Amino acid sequence: MTTAYFSDRYTRRAIFIMFWLIVVIIRFIMLIASQNLNVKYFAVFLTAGGISPCMATCIAFISCNISPHTKRATALAFMLSVGNSGGAISGQIYRSQDGPRFILGHAINLGFCVLGLISVIILFISLRLENRRRDRLYGVVSSRNRKISVITTELKKEVVDVCGIGSEEDRRKWGYEHMSEEEIRDLGDKHATWRSPTKSVLHIAKLIRGELTALTDIQIAVPDDGYGRVEHNEGSILRVAVYEGVSLTDGNVALSVAEVESQAKRASQEHSAHLLIFPELFLSGYGLSREVTLSAARYIIQEKVIAHLRNVARHYSIALLICYPELVDDEKIYNSATLINEHGDILLTYRKTHLWANEERELFIEGEQLSPVVEIRSIRVAVMICYDLEMCEVARCLTLSGAQLLLVPTALATSLSNENIARLMVRTRAFENHVWLAYANLAPPQFIGQSRIVGPDGNELCRVDKDQLIVADIIPKNYVSAVQGTPYLADRRPLLYTSISDPTYHVKLPIDYKYTDD
Repeated sequence: MTTAYFSDRYTRRAIFIMFWLIVVIIRFIMLIASQNLNVKYFAVFLTAGGISPCMATCIAFISCNISPHTKRATALAFMLSVGNSGGAISGQIYRSQDGPRFILGHAINLGFCVLGLISVIILFISLRLENRRRDRLYGVVSSRNRKISVITTELKKEVVDVCGIGSEEDRRKWGYEHMSEEEIRDLGDKHATWRSPTKSVLHIAKLIRGELTALTDIQIAVPDDGYGRVEHNEGSILRVAVYEGVSLTDGNVALSVAEVESQAKRASQEHSAHLLIFPELFLSGYGLSREVTLSAARYIIQEKVIAHLRNVARHYSIALLICYPELVDDEKIYNSATLINEHGDILLTYRKTHLWANEERELFIEGEQLSPVVEIRSIRVAVMICYDLEMCEVARCLTLSGAQLLLVPTALATSLSNENIARLMVRTRAFENHVWLAYANLAPPQFIGQSRIVGPDGNELCRVDKDQLIVADIIPKNYVSAVQGTPYLADRRPLLYTSISDPTYHVKLPIDYKYTDD
């Protein structure tokens, strides 16, 4: 069970096969060398116990390193046929006249185990060398995502569909320009971007040691392993990135789109992030006149900016939360956020429901529904925008709807009062709902910045300091004990709070009321 767990978790098979073959070899040597019945009895059990995980892992090893499916099926059938012949062979090598020590039978088995160990080592080294050869020819392929992987070459970085046909330029580079899509897909492990999963013994040992010890939250992406691949922290389900960008002052959407592409590339390739969040109205800029905002909103539609960013998400295999002025019927503008998954599909578009002050209400239309809850890599995600965060009911409703991670793009201006919102309220919302919260603000000096990612216990995982891009891992198992003492959602008494949704208790502001940041 331990072998199955770790070999499957890290998709590394050869190391475990080598380990168990060495165990079996030692036990066969004991059977041959010792005449002590207790030692021989012990060795028989260990030999049988070592062969079983070795055989199962061999099946997985072939399945992971041979493609396409017809080739894989043939290899598996051949392996199982040879393996099942063992019963017939054993009757010939364990002869009655060789008893009770059966040295001939043990020696033959020992020889085959040594041969198997040598074969696995040769195959393991050969696959690593082949990986490096293909890396030199075609660029380094990230193992993070087998369908869309990052390719790094000496001159540039690009993304290739490992299981597909690639772009026209890719096909020329690979020499596949005259092949059909079906022919390219049928190349399987002969494809230019195919890489066999191989890691060193020390690397696997390090991973397992980390799995068996208590892990702390890691706030920055760890270095790659020397082959261009960035590993995620053990237990991580989702790696989240937040970008604290500068707000435009002229509504130049094309400039923001270029920045989105640049940061998506960086978050994906340098940090292996799965999700990247941008601040409120990042595409257009915040606090602009209606004329400039309307112009930006029309540009987004005319130039099909969202469709383009869907391609960016697909290209870099990273989910994006994009914030922009959404134009409806050529006159209504919503303060919106669209969440695009790593495949380029739109998961949700949320329209800000709580507009701040007259400057927003005169420009935008209020949304009428809270964010839906969607899944990214098995984590349930919902969106709030800026002032929504300051309404405690919004976060609570989204949490009760199943959200585990709240994405909060914002445009919080620089002021003393806003300091408390960024410093205290963000952490409070995460803690009182036991959710992760990713807070993406626009950068100083006009805005307060202080973008951060907070865990369900209210503690910061990371915060923008020198680098405008921050990254943190979602590691659920780290918070099981941290939140056990405060099960707020379970201890609620909703019937006592009915006045919250009763319009009778709606508070009206004086006509001359003025919002202020001071």
